[in-house]
Amino acid sequence: MLAQKKNTIFNSLQVIKDSRNLDKVPFFSILVRMKNEQKMLPYFLKSVMSQVTDYPYEIIFMDSGSQDETINIVNECNSDYLLYSINSDE
Repeated sequence: MLAQKKNTIFNSLQVIKDSRNLDKVPFFSILVRMKNEQKMLPYFLKSVMSQVTDYPYEIIFMDSGSQDETINIVNECNSDYLLYSINSDE
């Protein structure tokens, strides 16, 4: 059952945008699962973008069918990221 659910999730992923610079392999990934987060997302992005690191990282956004401006806010951020869409019932 778990394997079946896992396959369903991966089959439903759809890459919306990949703006990552893959010249440097990320040291770690920040995975952000979101749905209708237009109010909090700008604060999160500001916090993450203000971090100074000596190693590369990537941000992977997974949207579950946002009906607000969440996707537009992500698309306007000045960072390398990968944006997925996932079915809203998962």
